[in-house]
Amino acid sequence: METPILKDMATRWKRAVASTVETDSVLVFSPYLTGRVDKLLTVGKAAKRSVFTRFDMETFVSGASTITALRRLIEAKVEVWKVDGLHAKMVIIE
Repeated sequence: METPILKDMATRWKRAVASTVETDSVLVFSPYLTGRVDKLLTVGKAAKRSVFTRFDMETFVSGASTITALRRLIEAKVEVWKVDGLHAKMVIIE
């Protein structure tokens, strides 16, 4: 049996997204967007990809989220939605 607390979730999420088909939707909820989050969302064949995140100024000023990551998502045709007070990270494939 796996011990979830010891596993790298980003790797598991990327594997799950990579296995999507054209009829799937990928929904990512994350209060912070950094690095190459666009790479996570552009693998696989899901027809619809959406990110739900916070847009408060402090998040960007502190570096918890970056404009570059946001721009890359938009350029990759990922829908980006604002959710005030979002706290947890979650990936849903439906």
